[in-house]
Amino acid sequence: MTENPRQERRIEALVLCIVGFGFALSVAAVNALFFPGESFWDNLQPGVGFALGLVLAYPILKWRARRKR
Repeated sequence: MTENPRQERRIEALVLCIVGFGFALSVAAVNALFFPGESFWDNLQPGVGFALGLVLAYPILKWRARRKR
């Protein structure tokens, strides 16, 4: 990508945040279809949990993969 590793980490962090946010919103949209009587925030809660799991797991998995090399 770029020759600057700090720039690469910033880009990875930005992409990870965008993916996590999009995942949380997509789960909220699906929950809104299945549970139309609940509020937006109630539908958003499971997506936020999964998105936080993705955000927390990515650096750990990347560190383990780098360590195996």
